[in-house]
This record gives sequence, structure tokens and C-alpha cells, in this order.
Amino acid sequence: PEDSDDFGEFRMRVSDLVKDVIFLVGSMECFSQLYSTLKEGNPWEVTEAVLFIMAAIAKSVDPENNPTLSEVLQQVVLLRENVHVAVRFNRIEMVGEMREVVERKKRLM
Repeated sequence: PEDSDDFGEFRMRVSDLVKDVIFLVGSMECFSQLYSTLKEGNPWEVTEAVLFIMAAIAKSVDPENNPTLSEVLQQVVLLRENVHVAVRFNRIEMVGEMREVVERKKRLM
């Protein structure tokens, strides 16, 4: 985000805050709660926010202790194509952030 982009700055601060919270709460607990919310079929604004936060914590997820990782990725990839562009963007961001997690999981198999 540009320096003049207040929303971009806000999102960067939220991302940093989420990373601090998962240090205290645990990435798996947060990820599981977010995934539960994602499955509920909420309005696009909620789905977009959930995907944004999931992308922020994706690198902290331990693939060894995450039996639902494949299910989460499948659910995200299978989101409807006619969703808001912000949801599509954050879906791509989340899958990209989970690239390292997926690679680690492949090595464990």
C-alpha cells in the first residue's frame, strides 16, 4: 500500500496485530476458528476479512499438527467464482502465503 493509502496502512497494522495475537493464542486455534467462520457462508465482507487474517497467519501454521490443512485449502480454492473481487484477491493471497506450509507438508508425506 502507498503511504497515502489509509486503508492499506490500517491493513498492515491489523496484520501485525494478528501476528502478535497468534503468538499468545496459538496459530492453530486461530486458524481453526477462522476456518469455522469461513464454512458458515457469511456475506462477502466477512469471508474477505477471514481470508485476510488467515493469510496473515498462514506461515505460522504447523502442517504436522494441522489435520484440516488440506480441507482448508480445498475450501478456499473452491469458493464461488462470482464472489467479490476482494474475496478473490484474498483467496489468492492466502494460498500464496500457504505455499511454504504446503511444501513442508509434502516433505512430511
